Amino acid sequence: MIVTFYSYKGGVGRTQLVANLAAFLCYRKGKKILLIDWDLEAPGLHFYFGRPDLKSLGLIDLLNEYCEISMKMNSDVPIKDLPVFSKEKYCTNLCKSVNNNGVIDLIPAGVYDKLFNSRINAFDWSTFYNQLKGFDYIEFIKEKLNSFEYDYIFIDSRTGITDYSGITNVQLPEVNIIITIPNRQNFEGSLKIITGIENSPYIKRGNRKAIIFPILSKIDSQLADKKSEWHNNFMNEFKNTFSGLKKMLGVEKIDLYEFTKDTLLQYTKDVSFEETILFTETNIAQKDDLRDNYINIAENLETIKSKMEKPNFIKEIIIELLANKESATRNEIDEIVLSKLSDSRTEKQKKDQVKNQLQELSKEGIIKNKSNSTKYSVWVLNKV
Repeated sequence: MIVTFYSYKGGVGRTQLVANLAAFLCYRKGKKILLIDWDLEAPGLHFYFGRPDLKSLGLIDLLNEYCEISMKMNSDVPIKDLPVFSKEKYCTNLCKSVNNNGVIDLIPAGVYDKLFNSRINAFDWSTFYNQLKGFDYIEFIKEKLNSFEYDYIFIDSRTGITDYSGITNVQLPEVNIIITIPNRQNFEGSLKIITGIENSPYIKRGNRKAIIFPILSKIDSQLADKKSEWHNNFMNEFKNTFSGLKKMLGVEKIDLYEFTKDTLLQYTKDVSFEETILFTETNIAQKDDLRDNYINIAENLETIKSKMEKPNFIKEIIIELLANKESATRNEIDEIVLSKLSDSRTEKQKKDQVKNQLQELSKEGIIKNKSNSTKYSVWVLNKV
């Protein structure tokens, strides 16, 4: 499952959240996590894992390689010649759990040398999109990332509104975590980004569901009145987003105050001074509010992931796709749905699961095949 972590402004604890969720899932759950540092102008994930001198090929190197090949071939690059994130070339292992079940790998922003900033500043996103079929290439990259044997792919995205925010916030992820802090510029900026995600053509076409998880960070518990004021502001202004998230998690009846209280990230002095990871192999017994809420966020991600792999989730995708497209062939449905299923299944198992859900929806009278052919079926919502 690909998850993007975004904040409208810096200094909200976004990268620290990414690193700590990865550490918890690795050490406590035995999960395999791939981190992608897409904060190209200010990368920093490698510092959390004691790798300040990391010099490994990364994201900008891959994109430059693609652009060079694409320009030589007039943007008509055969699939076999497309550069990909190979684990051997681009993935650096950061840590493993004792039993080696849990793994954290990193694709850095690029080689962190004296020319790194020049490579970032020189990259032309307009040319990438408009002349070199950048959108199609990112779709190709997304497919390859999903073929890796990771439980989670976490993308640490850049703040603000950037040339590539559509990639990290709309095109790549299955879940968006939006971290904000208690002030107006962060609230309003985050809400604009959420609206942009929900109303993007990519979402409207049914390429994916908009699963958005807002998190309020930097809350100082010692200022009780201010904490309560901004907690209430957060609930009121993001309530529409939370209604969809709670439905996804199956906790619609849980009070919004209780739900958000369990994911608020407390300001903690000891943690604020440096790159701190609160989860290791040995500190199981330690507990505090920040650590507990990191765990609560991770558990919510686990629930979302499990829901996305269940039949009802497939039904929801099919219904939403047909509502947006009016009709879709079996191949079109497969193209959308199969990319969202766990790679623990074979391609045939995934297609069989989609076939079963189409049959169930048809029996329930929710959809129907308007084609006379079962082999070349065309599905529509049954409006009768």
